[in-house]
Amino acid sequence: MPASFGQSAPIFKVGDKAVYPGQGVGEVMGIEHKEVAGQRQSFYVLRILENGMKIMIPMNKVGSVGLREIIGEKEVRRVYSILREKEVSVDSTTWNRRYREYMEKIKTGSVFEIAEVLRDLYLLKGDKDLSFGERKMLDTARSLLIKDSNKLVNSAVVKNPRITEPEILTIAKSVIQNEEILRIICQNKEWIKNPSIRKALVLNNKTPLPVAIRFMGFLTEKDLLGMAKSRNISSVLANNARRMVSNKKKS
Repeated sequence: MPASFGQSAPIFKVGDKAVYPGQGVGEVMGIEHKEVAGQRQSFYVLRILENGMKIMIPMNKVGSVGLREIIGEKEVRRVYSILREKEVSVDSTTWNRRYREYMEKIKTGSVFEIAEVLRDLYLLKGDKDLSFGERKMLDTARSLLIKDSNKLVNSAVVKNPRITEPEILTIAKSVIQNEEILRIICQNKEWIKNPSIRKALVLNNKTPLPVAIRFMGFLTEKDLLGMAKSRNISSVLANNARRMVSNKKKS
């Protein structure tokens, strides 16, 4: 396990999970030593879980780049508290200035700073239509929290009362989701009334099979035909789609 949360420069060992700002959760695959500008330096070799990308991080720069350990239950409660805050005054300065401030917060890698960015943009969204840049920033902050390997952090994002159906659809379509997030979406009666969300859940390989099969009953014949030919879903779903198409033709 890395050093305890809150220390300025956590120390990791091979096999530890860590969060890298802007990329999400990675696994420390090794420690390498290289000569840089005539000096011997040690690097963490981090593999990002979402896309397999490998990043080399100087061990003496861990604090400055924002590499951090996975947060615990106490910190998760603080994330919940930040996201639920309503009495917050969002800076009314120009978007360019807010963008720089928000980017600085995101670059820290702090889950609390990222949660503040998400909260502020949700509050701003309640007062006006967000610009393209603001929407992209909101998506970035939400995505980084969703990528956190702590399932309670993921849940805090999805359970945020300010989240919208289009955002839930985006989450349901994402291939990086864990089953807990998808279960929360499946249990929301309002969200699953949306045909696009139901379809996205069926096509997401992380959705529990019994749930995906149940939602297949709501799909159109065109959707089922597409699933019957798809190689990107489980054979169970593909076979079920072929069977449903065949039954529809017989009826």
